[in-house]
Amino acid sequence: MNDMKRTIKAVALLLLITILLSLASCAQKETAVLSFEGRGFPVSQFAFTLAESKSEVVDYHNYYGGDISQYWSQTLDGKNYAELRKNATLDYNKILLIADKFCSDYKLEITDDTIIAKIDEVMEKITTDFGGEDGLTITLSEYGITKEQLRNYYESFQRIFLLKEYWYGENGSMSIPESDVNDSFFKNYYKFDAMSYNYYKTNDNKEQIAFYYDSITNTDARIYFDENYVKVQHILYSTVDTSGNALSDEKIALAKQNANESFNSIVAGTTTFEEEGKDNPASETKYVITHGDMEEEFEKASFEMKSDEIRLVETKYGYHIIKKLNMDDDDSTGKLEEVKNAISFARTKANAEEMLEQLKAGTAQFVKGGEDADYSFYSDMIFTDGDFGVKEFEEKIKAMNVGDYELIDMGEIYGYYVIKKTELKSEDIEDYYDIIEEELTNTAFYAYLESFFPSVSINEEEVAKYDITTINPFPIYRIN
Repeated sequence: MNDMKRTIKAVALLLLITILLSLASCAQKETAVLSFEGRGFPVSQFAFTLAESKSEVVDYHNYYGGDISQYWSQTLDGKNYAELRKNATLDYNKILLIADKFCSDYKLEITDDTIIAKIDEVMEKITTDFGGEDGLTITLSEYGITKEQLRNYYESFQRIFLLKEYWYGENGSMSIPESDVNDSFFKNYYKFDAMSYNYYKTNDNKEQIAFYYDSITNTDARIYFDENYVKVQHILYSTVDTSGNALSDEKIALAKQNANESFNSIVAGTTTFEEEGKDNPASETKYVITHGDMEEEFEKASFEMKSDEIRLVETKYGYHIIKKLNMDDDDSTGKLEEVKNAISFARTKANAEEMLEQLKAGTAQFVKGGEDADYSFYSDMIFTDGDFGVKEFEEKIKAMNVGDYELIDMGEIYGYYVIKKTELKSEDIEDYYDIIEEELTNTAFYAYLESFFPSVSINEEEVAKYDITTINPFPIYRIN
């Protein structure tokens, strides 16, 4: 047994030595995949960054699910996603190469002990994650790089920020003028006050309930139920399959014929609705519905009909023989919570609409309410595109004139917002200045680096040897 262990260790050591010798040989004759003003970007680094890029895709699909092979084959502007990812990785490599060239010219090196310590921590973590020095060396050999080259890669990434500071920092020759930051703020930011009429509130038990739920009596609920609900059965002659796809013309024609024959027989009294529906699964269910529950044609007929009336209607699902039924107390009780919610939602909307009209008429003030107010008040809300994550909401505010009022429906989760657009002032920029300056700096910096892309030579023959769909992914380690 001991002899066997020694043999295994010897084989592993021999493999490691072989890899190290191979890497040393490669380092001496490393082929450049990119070239820029006498500097080359090694093909092994390209392979490694391609592996990182694949890791990002793999992690996404592991988290959200889905077939990764289908992702690669999707296309955009005539190129599949595998090509697009590969090209994006090349562009990233160009930035590293160009930035390294300028950092070398300006003698920019990492001297910040905090950054050096963070790189040390990442290298230590990677080594641990891959089972030690030997395990990491074997893994990195798949891409043709050494641990030293891996560290240099992370340092190259950090040097990008040194270059950005050198050019665009406080004393940089290309720093963003204060006037540009101010112009961007007034062009791309918007300000408003808001009255929020929420659909829900939190009760004493810390539960989310409809805002006016507690104030709605069962009598109110029954009145609303009788006015806004109906009860029906139907026999369906389908013109689509279970996936919603249309049946053949012959089957659709047969469904129409059968529906008409059954309907005429029921109306003539030669058979009953129950008899015709006994072999039709759809007829077994009695539906208590309100507006919006069914297709428009079905709903319209159901509310127009009288009790026990029979109608034949067509929807996108097929032909329906509908029978209207009488409702009872059990039907109302079963829908009590739904009805109270509906009444509460209707009151929320009505109150928001009433406030809007009063504001426009000048009979109400746009101010914070008292403790019993049925809205929440927010003032001096400032945003730019994407801050709220609801494009329609943002676009409506952007389209308003300063001083205008608008009612915006934010859906069941958020309710209604009565908005007053207000004017941005010079002092409003204080909390946003650094953010805007950083965005303008990043845009200008990377655009400037990309302006050198045409001067970068690409070794297309080497690039063609690598396939992101087959390369083994390498986890992305971030230096925070």
